[in-house]
Amino acid sequence: MDRAPMNLVGRASQRSSWFAPAIALFLTMFAAAAVLAYYFAPGQPGLGGELPDPTDATRPVSLTIGSTQFRIPANYILLTSARRGGPMTEIRLAAMLPRLQGYSIALAKDFASSAPDSPIVNVAIRSGRVPLSEAERLERIYRLQVENTDGVKQADGLTRFEFRGDSGYRGQELFTGSIAGQPIVILCDREAPDTASPNCVRDVPYGAGLALSFRFRRASLAQWRDIDAGVKKLVTSFVDKN
Repeated sequence: MDRAPMNLVGRASQRSSWFAPAIALFLTMFAAAAVLAYYFAPGQPGLGGELPDPTDATRPVSLTIGSTQFRIPANYILLTSARRGGPMTEIRLAAMLPRLQGYSIALAKDFASSAPDSPIVNVAIRSGRVPLSEAERLERIYRLQVENTDGVKQADGLTRFEFRGDSGYRGQELFTGSIAGQPIVILCDREAPDTASPNCVRDVPYGAGLALSFRFRRASLAQWRDIDAGVKKLVTSFVDKN
């Protein structure tokens, strides 16, 4: 951009009062631009502000997360950039209960719904920092922050715990259960007037150096066993056996 010539001598005394604030503003804007460039520049799919844009195409997309190769039908993949495939650190998927189908035109309304009883399960597979096992997190983190360490037994086979008011998890509730003799941990948003569609999430180690997360509506919590089995079976079916 062309700039008008500056009279450095004639304006020296006028400049002194605003020069330092101007430099500070420039540096602040430069730092902000650098952050935006980091998040929005082409690169790792899913980082930054890319919005979900599902497709009904079912062609398999070949991609690698960590050392694991996957072939995932395109209609399960939320982001257009991720459907290019190749190496990545995280992939985000969506499927609909109860059969965990991928996106289709016929199901578009369900996938777009933000209702509290939405049947959509959001799944993330990522490499990098693998979470502690659920048993370790339960004993080393969550139990230390709940009000009642005995919890309250639920009809669906889970036990509900409330976090203390000074806990960083105070906006959530903890549910524990057992699958094949191993403890499982589910964190759910508290039901409250200002939480229109509370979610539940599980975060577990998966395979060789991967983490698997799946999020679903709290209204579907009673299906926790079916969701666990279905999501793990679905993700395993995406692993490239070749």
